[in-house]
This record gives sequence, C-alpha cells and structure tokens, in this order.
Amino acid sequence: MPMNKEFVGNANNLSSVEAPSVRIFLDHHYPNALVKALRDSGIDAVNALELGMQSSTDEEILEYCRRELRAVLTNNHGDFAQIARDWSIGNRTHSGILYTSDSSLPRTIANATQIVRRVELLIATIPPGSDLQDQQRWL
Repeated sequence: MPMNKEFVGNANNLSSVEAPSVRIFLDHHYPNALVKALRDSGIDAVNALELGMQSSTDEEILEYCRRELRAVLTNNHGDFAQIARDWSIGNRTHSGILYTSDSSLPRTIANATQIVRRVELLIATIPPGSDLQDQQRWL
C-alpha cells in the first residue's frame, strides 16, 4: 500500500509525517457512536449504515474494504474467518479483519472508548507505510 503523508507546519516549514495507514470499516452491528469516537480520535472510519451497506453480504463487505483499502471491524468471526480462508486459497487478498467479541468487549456505546483505545494501540504497532493486508487480529 502506498504511504499516506500529511504535511504539518506552516508554508515556510513543512515536514512530512506518516498518516495512519489503517482505515476502518465498521460492520453494521456497531453503534454509530463508535464511528464518531474513532473519527474524533483521528482514525479514518466509516460504517455500513452510512454507506447503505447494512444489508450487504460479508463477502461484499470484504470486497468493498479490499477496493477501498479498509480493514473491516466485525463481531462476526466465524463467517469472516471462513471467507478469509477461502480467499487465501484462491490467492485473493483483503485489507485486514479486526474482531471483537461480545464476551470480552461488548459492542455497546459504553465500550466505544475502550474499542477506540484498542484500535489506536493496534495502529501504533504497525510500521509507518504498512497496513493490515491479509491479517486478522482480535482487539
């Protein structure tokens, strides 16, 4: 994935800084407050509802995320893990899958801050200019 750069400073003193390389797509079962909290923390995030994708299949979502270079955040481990396996066998790539579990990190408005914190920590572990291509991670 090409590196995203942001320029900071004034017109006389611009410096290049690596922009976060992970962009997030939230599956339809997360509260809208979470996409707002991610954006408020500076993370490029969209959700299925605002894109009119709440009825899209999991494979359609993963394909959209592949085209848009977004990692999907989902609670649907069983289906997405199977699709990722099938795609791997077929030499297809995806842009990353992040999982949460209702037992350890329920998808509630009350947990939005904790989910954002875990996404931020994950992003902090990714080298500049890198991404989550073909990776699956638990938050």
